[in-house]
Amino acid sequence: MEQLCLLGGRQLLESLMIDDDWLAVLCGLRKVGTIIKPSLTARCVSWNRTRPFGMDLSSTQILTVVCLVCIAAAGALWKPLTRRRREHEIRRAIQTFRVRREQLEAKFFDLASSSGKPRGLRWLECDWLDQVTFGRAVDSGLLTAFAGVNIQFEAIEDGDMEEVEAVGTIRDAVAIFHFHRGVWGTGGKALFNMSPNDALVRLEGQFVPVKADIPSGSP
Repeated sequence: MEQLCLLGGRQLLESLMIDDDWLAVLCGLRKVGTIIKPSLTARCVSWNRTRPFGMDLSSTQILTVVCLVCIAAAGALWKPLTRRRREHEIRRAIQTFRVRREQLEAKFFDLASSSGKPRGLRWLECDWLDQVTFGRAVDSGLLTAFAGVNIQFEAIEDGDMEEVEAVGTIRDAVAIFHFHRGVWGTGGKALFNMSPNDALVRLEGQFVPVKADIPSGSP
């Protein structure tokens, strides 16, 4: 039974992605339990000898008390550990976006240019900017990237926009990417006439801003 508990505890620690600092804390709790148990056992022996009020304390009861203390400590640590795991996932997702950004940009252009939107216009070129902001969707928790891009169009022959002079004007826009099930993707959707920072402001209430660089151990 003890081996099964230790194995289960190890799997729990791995699933929570506990780093060396937290592991040291948990090991400290384990040492405290190791120290407390003999001390409580000695007190138990002394207690049982005097038997006040006819009460006896067994080793099983001592172990139960120690387990309850450990459970209470684990409960207190659960929230900060969960927060650290979420921050770790965000850092890893943002790093993945930066590594795969060129591929994601190409995917965005392919999907957007074949969507038929805006009507009467043909996508010519996307000039990608360095600025990117990140937000988490309030309803789904989905991590989203808003990448700055300048988009140039041309009118389709015999289309509705052929006589419009402003067609060739370069448009400021934001390309949208989503992180879903460990993978970044895009539907080729763009928000025009705004920057990545503007996107978070205008979509306030739908997205919560996420820091691009979350320091380890941040609150």
